Amino acid sequence: EYKKSIYELTQALLLNSKNSETYYYLGKSYKSIDKNKQALEALNMSIKLDPFNGYAHFELGKIYEQILKVNLAIDEYRLAYKYIDSHELNYKYGKILFKEQEYRKALLPLRKFIIFEPDNIEILEILGEIFMYEKRFTESIDTYNRLIEKFPDNEIYYSKIAESFYKLNNFSAAQKYYEKVLSFNEDNTEVLFKLGSISNLLYDYKKSEKYLIEAIYCGFTSKDILFELGIAYGGQQKYLQALICLKEALNYSLDDPILHYQLGIIYNEMEIYDLAIYEFQQYIDKIQDDPISYRLIGDCYANLKQFEQSIINYRKALELYDYEDVKTIYSLGLSYFEISDNINAAKYFKSILKINYDYSKAHHMLVKTYINLGKFREAKKECDILFMLDTSLYNSLEYCKN
Repeated sequence: EYKKSIYELTQALLLNSKNSETYYYLGKSYKSIDKNKQALEALNMSIKLDPFNGYAHFELGKIYEQILKVNLAIDEYRLAYKYIDSHELNYKYGKILFKEQEYRKALLPLRKFIIFEPDNIEILEILGEIFMYEKRFTESIDTYNRLIEKFPDNEIYYSKIAESFYKLNNFSAAQKYYEKVLSFNEDNTEVLFKLGSISNLLYDYKKSEKYLIEAIYCGFTSKDILFELGIAYGGQQKYLQALICLKEALNYSLDDPILHYQLGIIYNEMEIYDLAIYEFQQYIDKIQDDPISYRLIGDCYANLKQFEQSIINYRKALELYDYEDVKTIYSLGLSYFEISDNINAAKYFKSILKINYDYSKAHHMLVKTYINLGKFREAKKECDILFMLDTSLYNSLEYCKN
């Protein structure tokens, strides 16, 4: 009987106008009959007399939330949370913070709430979303698994777990859960694409091809799906199909550097080195600090016997590698060797040994280089080292066996 309560509380205030608790109950009574203006006045007076009255802050927050003054509601809930421990407060404070995308702040009250209501589906779903947003993927997996125990046929929960495993780079587990999602709808093109791209990451190119072609049959074609299908074909050495897919993908974005890079890889595998160089160059025009692309261009020029150009590109790659990539140093040494610049060839082969003294191919080439330079004592020394490291390379050199 709130009207009677209001009358009696008002009379009590005539006798003692400094009682915080009386104002608190008066505010609650007004709130119960939807007289929010009077309720706000009474609750504010209660807080003025006792700033530490957490329950008054809580009731004030509920009114502000009801009249859509969200920032004021959050302020009052925060003060209430500071002074009291309330199950309902944990729920309302956590939810309003979540709605305002204050995800990290929402976690503590919501986790306190779920301790006492571990099967509350609404809050478990909210916690799952927060964990995803905060990149706490292990916890999101645990949360959605709890939800699956209640609703084993909920496609969204499996999808969230799959996404979490993907973000953790656990691609095998992600694949398992995406396959479960696919079982709910075999024509889900988004999931088919995801399974195709994951299969590429797992080097299962045949499976990737299957998923991606199914996605295309379902009417889903995009630059990304054609790119992944090109990767799948390339991984199976189906280079012509790979070229067709990657070139079709270029129709969506002619200046996409990654597409040009992959085309370069395919042309390189097909030993069409001039076209490979062109595609790698398109990539470098956009991304100029990638040492691998310069090294690959160097390899193409070396295969074309254009060693002056291979040297230029190997040197650029080596600069970007901070002069520590053995493979690039070795290739650079070989190019100098091919143009009979044995002094520079020896210089680079020797520099490899400072990084990895047991790199047998460097010792092997030093034997040949020293012979060309007439340094036969040094050549014999390299033969002795090569004998201990790699007998097959040693036996390939007649000079060493004599």
